[in-house]
Amino acid sequence: MISAKKKRKLRGTIESVRRQLGLEDYRLIARFNIASADKDLKDNYAVVSVNDDRKTIYLKLNETNCRSMSPGWLRRLALHELLHSFFWELDSLFEEVLEKGEFSEYRKRVYRNKFMEIEHRKIYRLIRMLSPGSHKMEKPKRARNHRSNRGKRAA
Repeated sequence: MISAKKKRKLRGTIESVRRQLGLEDYRLIARFNIASADKDLKDNYAVVSVNDDRKTIYLKLNETNCRSMSPGWLRRLALHELLHSFFWELDSLFEEVLEKGEFSEYRKRVYRNKFMEIEHRKIYRLIRMLSPGSHKMEKPKRARNHRSNRGKRAA
């Protein structure tokens, strides 16, 4: 488990990043979950979703992976996850087009993967601009990859 002190520090970092990105008009709900109890977090740092109607960002953090992260990596994680909120409307529109179009499940998967690849390239570039030197940081040992709740609507 993450200590209460580290959780407070991470929440402070997330709040600082939220202000840096100009997302003060969005409510942020951040939760720490154990991956074994939350299938969305299995092998992921975090999962993010956005409800634009409610102006709410939902962020689930993998407690196990966060435990071993340095403050620099926690800041980079917060930047990465909150930057996804800027792409959420495009993501939702893209999903709607895929569902209404006549695409095979294979083509949908290919298009989703390509969209996610493009989104992540843009996010990594923005992180480099917003947090110079972060791309040179050593990767945390326990964290493996990232996944957003692509295609799932926020409650």
